[in-house]
Amino acid sequence: GTSSHDRLVVQCESDVSYEKGSEHHQQHKQHWMFSAFMTVGYILGTGVLVLPSAMSQLGYVLGSITCIIFAILSTYIGLLLGRLRNDFHPDCLSYKMLARKCVGIEFEYALEFLTCINWFMTMALYILTAVEAFQAAFSIELCGYYWGLICL
Repeated sequence: GTSSHDRLVVQCESDVSYEKGSEHHQQHKQHWMFSAFMTVGYILGTGVLVLPSAMSQLGYVLGSITCIIFAILSTYIGLLLGRLRNDFHPDCLSYKMLARKCVGIEFEYALEFLTCINWFMTMALYILTAVEAFQAAFSIELCGYYWGLICL
């Protein structure tokens, strides 16, 4: 027999059971909506800081249309990623593993590099936003560079 350590037990409505040799295994399949929400959250996590400014620049009609288009695109990307992972590469646990299996190690490294660049740029956006918030909240005359150092 197998110990409880050797068995994967995941309770989810989209779980799939299969037999491997004489052992019974249960494998979790990620629902496409999870991928879609993660993608939307990833984009909006940084974009929500500039969304009011972008909406005021574009106007209500064009800004709303743009938001709807990007919501549809994010949902479609989530569908594709969920299907790719669930139907073809259920053993992949990250985008990095999925990139390696689908395209190759070069794409995995490129994805990792671009992710680090994104994190760096997101950090800069957060620091600039925090500097503006501190300058607005406190009436202390400090240069923006000093507020940036305080935020770090």
